[in-house]
Amino acid sequence: MNCRWTALPPTAADNNDDPDKDGYTLLEDYLNFMAEEHLVMTPGEQTTIDVARLFAGFTKTPEYTAEIWGIDAAGSLLGNTLTVKASGTEGLTTILLTVQDAEGSTYSRNLRVAVTSEGSQAAVRSISAEDIISYELFDLSGRRLEEQPRQGAIYLMRATDHQGQQHNFKVIKR
Repeated sequence: MNCRWTALPPTAADNNDDPDKDGYTLLEDYLNFMAEEHLVMTPGEQTTIDVARLFAGFTKTPEYTAEIWGIDAAGSLLGNTLTVKASGTEGLTTILLTVQDAEGSTYSRNLRVAVTSEGSQAAVRSISAEDIISYELFDLSGRRLEEQPRQGAIYLMRATDHQGQQHNFKVIKR
């Protein structure tokens, strides 16, 4: 499956699709990704993370483990330092991080890794109004807006720039 549609904001026209048949739409997949601890990396990129900051309440000799689900990134854990290396292709990987302390308490949480050629720029984009040659507005259910936007409502905007690239934005009508 193309990482662009699952890890990055889906286009408004596609946000109700469920191509992986997991019961979640593309929009829900994206919101879940953004709500959890996540990395957006370019192919071949490597980074380290101090996993202790993800488990701040575990202070009595915590021990960490990492289980990797997916083939688009690899990880190795040494103490509380997780090294993540993105594969050479785009895709998604989940790393299940678990801590156990001296009292036997355990807790697990996911670290989502999106590998995309756009890297961290995929999560935050800027475009000037002068670069937009056309745009469409959609409501949050993905329907194209035909009437005037309501004040205080939230919309998704798909804008096309001079190079023909499409950009997606969340818009709040004031």
